[in-house]
Amino acid sequence: MSKAPSITSTSTSTSTSTEPHETSSASSDKASELTAVVDELLNQLSTKFSTISSELMSKSGGIGKG
Repeated sequence: MSKAPSITSTSTSTSTSTEPHETSSASSDKASELTAVVDELLNQLSTKFSTISSELMSKSGGIGKG
């Protein structure tokens, strides 16, 4: 049985100012960071799915061919 891929996330701290435009910028940075993490997770899942699909197809060999 193969081991599930590990999921890592990088966190960056952003300094926020008390000015309103800086707060919205920090919020935008957090949203961008979340988007990047979700994209990476989806890429990892897609790669794992492709790998498992290929392994299953190669192991099934001639099953169902007739």
